[in-house]
Amino acid sequence: MNLPDAHQNLQVLHIGTEEPRAYYIPLDSSDWRTLPVYRAGEGWPGQLDLTQSETHFLPGRREASSAFISLDGNWNFQYFTAPDLIPEAAITRDFEPTLQMGWQQIQVPSCWQTEGFDSHAYLNVPQPIPWDPPHVPSKNPCGLYLRDIELSSADLDELIYLNFEGVDSCLYLWFNGQFVGYSQISHATSEFRLNDFLVEGRNRLAVLVLKYSDNTYVEVQDKLRMSGIFRSVYLLKRSRRHIRDFTQVAQLQLKSGAYDGKALSAAIRVSIELNDLPCDVERQIVPQPVAALYDPQGNFVAAFEAGEENEFLLNIAEPLLWTAETPYIYTLVLVMGSEIILSGLGMRKIEVKDRVILLNGQPVKFRGVNRHDSDPVTGYTISPAQFVKDLRLMREHNVNAIRTSHYPNAPWTLELTDRYGFYIVDEADIETHSVMTLFFSEDYRARHKRDTTGIDPDNNIYPPGYKFYPEIIDAYCRIAMDPQFKATIVDRVRHCVLRDRNRASVIFWSLGNEAGYGECFEAAAAWIKTVDQERLVHYERSRQEHSVIDFDKSNIDVASVMYDTPSWIDLFMAADEIDKPLILCEYAHAMGNSCGDLEDYNERLMRYPGFAGAFVWEWCDHAIAAGRALNGRRIYRYGGDFGEQLHQGNFCVDGLVFPDRRPHQSMAELRQVHRPIRVLRSSEARPNDNMSSPGLIGEGWIPRAVLRSPSEAMPASERRLAESQRFMLEDLKVDLFNCLNFVSAADYLNINCFVEVNGVTEHVLPVNVPDIAPGSVLRVDLGDITPELTDKLKRLGWDARNAGSSIGLLSLRLVYSLKHSDALRQAGHELGFDQLFLSDNMAEILGPTLSESPSENVAKQIYVQENGAQIAVCSDKFHIAFSKHTGLVETMVINNRNVLRKPMDYQLYRAPIDNDRHIVEEWQYAGYDRIEPLVTGYSYTEDPAGGTILKFAVRLAAATKQPCITLDVFWHVRWDGRIACRMEAEKAVGFPELPRFGIRLFLPEDYAEFTYWGYGPGDSYVDKCRAAYFARHIATPSGSFEPHIFPQENGSHKGTRL
Repeated sequence: MNLPDAHQNLQVLHIGTEEPRAYYIPLDSSDWRTLPVYRAGEGWPGQLDLTQSETHFLPGRREASSAFISLDGNWNFQYFTAPDLIPEAAITRDFEPTLQMGWQQIQVPSCWQTEGFDSHAYLNVPQPIPWDPPHVPSKNPCGLYLRDIELSSADLDELIYLNFEGVDSCLYLWFNGQFVGYSQISHATSEFRLNDFLVEGRNRLAVLVLKYSDNTYVEVQDKLRMSGIFRSVYLLKRSRRHIRDFTQVAQLQLKSGAYDGKALSAAIRVSIELNDLPCDVERQIVPQPVAALYDPQGNFVAAFEAGEENEFLLNIAEPLLWTAETPYIYTLVLVMGSEIILSGLGMRKIEVKDRVILLNGQPVKFRGVNRHDSDPVTGYTISPAQFVKDLRLMREHNVNAIRTSHYPNAPWTLELTDRYGFYIVDEADIETHSVMTLFFSEDYRARHKRDTTGIDPDNNIYPPGYKFYPEIIDAYCRIAMDPQFKATIVDRVRHCVLRDRNRASVIFWSLGNEAGYGECFEAAAAWIKTVDQERLVHYERSRQEHSVIDFDKSNIDVASVMYDTPSWIDLFMAADEIDKPLILCEYAHAMGNSCGDLEDYNERLMRYPGFAGAFVWEWCDHAIAAGRALNGRRIYRYGGDFGEQLHQGNFCVDGLVFPDRRPHQSMAELRQVHRPIRVLRSSEARPNDNMSSPGLIGEGWIPRAVLRSPSEAMPASERRLAESQRFMLEDLKVDLFNCLNFVSAADYLNINCFVEVNGVTEHVLPVNVPDIAPGSVLRVDLGDITPELTDKLKRLGWDARNAGSSIGLLSLRLVYSLKHSDALRQAGHELGFDQLFLSDNMAEILGPTLSESPSENVAKQIYVQENGAQIAVCSDKFHIAFSKHTGLVETMVINNRNVLRKPMDYQLYRAPIDNDRHIVEEWQYAGYDRIEPLVTGYSYTEDPAGGTILKFAVRLAAATKQPCITLDVFWHVRWDGRIACRMEAEKAVGFPELPRFGIRLFLPEDYAEFTYWGYGPGDSYVDKCRAAYFARHIATPSGSFEPHIFPQENGSHKGTRL
């Protein structure tokens, strides 16, 4: 087949398509049972049935409109390795596709790779084809789709539009053998008017989709690469004269004083654009357009008045304001001809004042994630049910914002984010970081390099005059500065903005991702300001500068960065060189066992008014389902598993949830860090003070094993944890901070107080939640707001004047839960917690001190046996043998059973986590994964207190390397069989940091359950521990294992005492 060369021409972006417009699905008047057909003088009904309303214009229900004809379903399909292999006859009306000719059925929408054609591939930065724009290989895999459509003569009296909501990478379209047009932009709607090509009866639709086009150079997103018609296809039957497009804007006058969720007034303007055909008055029920507004409960508010040509105006008093916490949606009703258009209208005002982003006059924080369209079975094809599942999980974990990385989501998704309440960074379908893999002249490469002289970011050391924000990085700007790409970049931004401009949840327009900066993006940002002056323009690569050209960034409204450190944020917020709000569009790389730095970033988010928000990279693991293993575990494939030579491994497996949306432990950490209310350390700064950051009572209280000389007694004073390791309450007064931006704590949540003694819950008491205004701190006495608490504590023996009394470990765990059910969550859903400690005496847990002596007869029963390779400490109850080669226990027989399957060994290594990829080679080069011990001396003596003390001098080294660790190992075997161990270790100069240091015990496999006092119940680490609380936990080995797709370290429990 000979094709037009549109897919290799950067100036030919679309042929035969309609101009982009706002997304909506029109209704015929007969579809709307509760709304009488509008005629002049008859007025509007006083009430809308909102259930019926949602039936018509929410996603998944749009088939209820008689104007909507879905073409989703089975199509005839054939996959070709190149377009020139397609017979010309295949696109004609009378062509008969047969199985013998290679034709099969394919589901639309779908990606053809998930349907068994072609193969998957995962790439992040590299181009899958040679970089030679606008050319693509002549051997260009493609798929031809065929479908017949029956149309009556009555249908042909209407205007028929064909809509493709997503096709990767481009499409050529024929109807009845006639060429209709061409379109590109994978994640944008392409709409064609078909009337000139239609006949009564059977019509043949033929769509050719190419895998590669000049699109490929600007769609280099970090994802599995798939192809095909992956979003819905449908026809719209419309009146000859109709509303083609419309824009709705509410200009708000805000109230002064305390925020009450309402504006003083709203001036609503609706501008419409009619199509270009004349009106047949006799066929028009309503010849001229009219409009009305209904409130969120479906009550009639008012009819709009006609303004200038094709404009409607309405002023209303005290409208309810839209926020993610209060997603009030009004309904705009437009009527013309026989058509009705329903559009959700959220009223909100976006401003920036003094570097602070304000929504409805209130500071707002964006606690977000980056989300791709991704499913392990359907690939890019996402149904409303799948999307709502994502939204529900996000809301359950206190996420309030989504960056549509790195392309617009399906158009109906934003109707859901409007109604469910999420803030959206709506991103154009642009990414070009593959330019960084190209060769350049030495001069050009030198200008790309960033001067790092004098920079020590770990210690906050930067040379005088250092610019914290811009980066001089010429090479990245190769496409952004190329005039031949200007049309395609501006076109992609236009399609995103014009489609989604009526959605309240869109707060930011994002120009794309990692595509450099230059005149192409200057033009795109300037165009946005001509159509939308309220929303904020975002683009992270605007931080980049050219070594010669001075870029215009006046239309970029926020300073956006990715992966900069918390200490960099401190420096940036103190710098005077830029006065824009700060956004971290990507941070906390959620690959594998990760997200240990969330609280460090969140502290800055609370501290700095100008730090507006951050978006975790990323929402879900990208992988392809491949059935189950013999043990029942799911099998997922990623880069390199599909036979491809060019790939980037498992770097796509980097989400907060598994591909099937099971949450990783990092999700629990995210929920806890972003809990809607928290206890502040009263002595620390309040949120938004430019002082030291607020902390949490209990978060610094890190119980840890105390390793000491076995011969030393353990004084009672040292049974208490070090003062610097915990936050204690001297009384029951705490500061509660409402982290919500728009809702009172009393209206949003319930609190239950768990009274726990030695890690075990004794009482659960309801708390009377005080009325804490959004963003405010209130000091409360827990005894006053928690009935029975003071009495229960007295009964337990707690005395505020003596927190270290013999009561043991006493804590209060405040558990926050949702007060009322909402669209995504049930009442009672847990939102987070805080743990407060009233007493930290560990004696009740640790038991008798080492200094307690046995009776004389018991002491005499302890004896030592030494042979050539072992030293054994024995009694009639136990036999504990130490190796002279390692200084560790080889066998531990208790009551005639060896509790070790094999001897203990030293462990300096652990399974690397994904984010260790930059240091794991250093660990292996140092030999940490193959360490061998050498005992250079040993001794043992009797302990007068009862038992035996052993000491081993040990050196740890790997073959080909000098010893990396020199240590003295002390063992104290007590008379009752308990063992204490202390190690004094010194790491040799020059060796990298240790991934781990300790000893490993190999226990019998039939040990099916274990109990510990420590941080749980999920895994916890020194940095990743906010979702864990200190208690007595009971767990199983299998239940403590997280089956990461790429195996790695997991299951640790910080602060374990026993």
